[in-house]
Amino acid sequence: MNGLQILNDILAYLARENSDWDTALSGNVNSDVPSDRSLSINGAVLHWSSVFDSLFINGFNATGFDMASLVKVPCSLDIQNKIELVDSGVTKATLYPNILGYLNENDAKEFFINNLNKCLPAEKITTYMSLDEMVETIPFVSYIPIEKENAEYNALKLGYTFETRGSFTWFQDPAHQGTMGNLAECRNQRLFDLFKIAMQTGDVYHQFIELYHLIEYMFYEGLLQRLIALKSSNPGQFYREMGSRSKEHQMFKYVFEQLAKQKGFTGVLNVSGINSCAPGIVSTFCSSLSATDSNSWCDFLYKIRCGIVHTKEGEDFFERTAINDQLLCDYLLPFMRELSVFLIETP
Repeated sequence: MNGLQILNDILAYLARENSDWDTALSGNVNSDVPSDRSLSINGAVLHWSSVFDSLFINGFNATGFDMASLVKVPCSLDIQNKIELVDSGVTKATLYPNILGYLNENDAKEFFINNLNKCLPAEKITTYMSLDEMVETIPFVSYIPIEKENAEYNALKLGYTFETRGSFTWFQDPAHQGTMGNLAECRNQRLFDLFKIAMQTGDVYHQFIELYHLIEYMFYEGLLQRLIALKSSNPGQFYREMGSRSKEHQMFKYVFEQLAKQKGFTGVLNVSGINSCAPGIVSTFCSSLSATDSNSWCDFLYKIRCGIVHTKEGEDFFERTAINDQLLCDYLLPFMRELSVFLIETP
């Protein structure tokens, strides 16, 4: 791709993302790369520094490498220099700390032109623009396609993750969609602290675990209420249960039954939606899942928790897949949040 094609691709992107640029460029064809590094068309101005000379003068040749933008993990400091990852004298992957410092290299040129939406974010587009000031400082990696797993591992060793998965938005509270809502009272500070951790967690799989932890905090209270009820209604069963150690998934049921359902919780797990979305997951983790049996909901959620947390070979894993992403966002997390909010707000 030559420099003129690159410049025209950038202009076409500006026109797609900004109506003022679209109007300015309408009917105009740019036929050269200005030597003064400035382009003015119908009042819309784009200028740049010598940093872009190699891009606009020499263009670039396709590298044949795959590329991915990188996200720094919270505990990491930034890398300061390009790092080549070599095996038997051959560069298999290269990590770049930014784009602007390397626009004389084919990797950076190719990443830039193929990721204009990331490198030149739409919200920064104006009718008087400096490319140098617009370009986001994005770390990225180029790698031989067959080395993707090794490239991703080495990036993580250096403090970066591949930005290959988008973030997920799933939360919408129907109680506060109007212009006025009832002020809810937080009745349990400890649960509020756990709820805050859950809602601030970016990873939906970790979010499920954090909400599970909130419910888990109430396990012994749920067990206590279960035993109190049994002692007055069924003494024989009470002593049998006192003599046996209650299992974790049973205590999840006690929380749901004693601390939520019997206190007015009306939330339901959308079992038909879950079966439609991920029938394979249902058959693996809880084949008895039923829309009318809340105990089966608790069993299912407990086993999903185990599938995320456990890593022993031979156990069922709740893998990170597109279907499981959807299952969490559309069905499991909204229910877990609704139950958590009820526990926080109910004395």
